[in-house]
Amino acid sequence: MNTLRQRSSLLAALFALLLSAPAFAGTATTVVLHSDSTHSFRVYVNGPENAPRGILVVHGWWGLTDQVKAGADQFAALGYRAMAIDLYDGRVATTPDKARSYMNSVQQAEANRKFRAALKALQKPGRKVAAMGWSFGATQALQATLADPGTVAATVMYYPHGIVLKPGNDLASLRGSVLVLRARMDSPSNIKETTRFIQAAKKLGKSVVEHTYDAKHGFANPAVKHYNAHATDAAWRRTTDFLDAQLK
Repeated sequence: MNTLRQRSSLLAALFALLLSAPAFAGTATTVVLHSDSTHSFRVYVNGPENAPRGILVVHGWWGLTDQVKAGADQFAALGYRAMAIDLYDGRVATTPDKARSYMNSVQQAEANRKFRAALKALQKPGRKVAAMGWSFGATQALQATLADPGTVAATVMYYPHGIVLKPGNDLASLRGSVLVLRARMDSPSNIKETTRFIQAAKKLGKSVVEHTYDAKHGFANPAVKHYNAHATDAAWRRTTDFLDAQLK
């Protein structure tokens, strides 16, 4: 077995371990927050309470799955205070139709209120905060950043799906840098929308870094058939390097 195949196999085993092992350091918990006086939502939190870095993790269209929680646990293991937000009010999809229905039911104004409440809970004096998401969650991570641009110092977007931001007005408040990790074999609509976003942001003088991998949409999700261990490994290294630079 060559070195690349060995690394890929080890990475796949690592993801499997993350999905089955207890949460990092026994600190993981689910917390109920309030977006306003009448609406509540839950977040999965892990990592040191006094961590100098925080990250808001936003799930894809399946919902707040064990895989998403494992992603938060990875950041907790690196010393982050990680918070994975639930935009589906406890629902986790088991079929594409359900996932699509749950995703389409998200009201952006309410989601933005949840983001602001979650980011407020994640804040701590001296702590720098990032937002990150996959697919639908990538676009929502950007929405979270724009909902509270003074708090989010960096945004990581894995193969964004559904970007519909209006160039100019919506992106004008963007402050921190954005890392976009693209799939070369993504759908034409995702490629078009992501390109439009990147061009609009750069036209406004915003900092956007992009990398494209020879993979399909969903390449970083070990639970789907398009999972690509090599691309995931490379993208994860880009992610940690980017956040190290932006949150120092």
